[in-house]
Amino acid sequence: MCLPDRHTGALILMIKFILITIFFYFLTLFQTSFLVHFAVFGRTLNFVAFAVILWNIFERKENSRGFYVAGMAGLFLDIFSTGFIGANFATLIIVSALIKFLLKRYVKIPFFEES
Repeated sequence: MCLPDRHTGALILMIKFILITIFFYFLTLFQTSFLVHFAVFGRTLNFVAFAVILWNIFERKENSRGFYVAGMAGLFLDIFSTGFIGANFATLIIVSALIKFLLKRYVKIPFFEES
């Protein structure tokens, strides 16, 4: 099936969003079902939050996909947790916005800048 050029970009973007959603679903499932058995001093590392932070740090400044990643990851963490609904969602969105703000305002990394 050959798609016209104007639909190819939207299709690729949709596939990226679906793959991001599936990745964070399985990462959250892995964290909440398997990694809870490896607690140190009663605490476990939040790999989902770590992945969201890394995503937002290494994403280009003009992209806003980090907010989608934070929202999906927070939603999945809220679904699989016993805490308040929306707490992880709000926390990850705020952390994502803070990272975006700090990187845009105060950090200039020449390696990531395009020539």
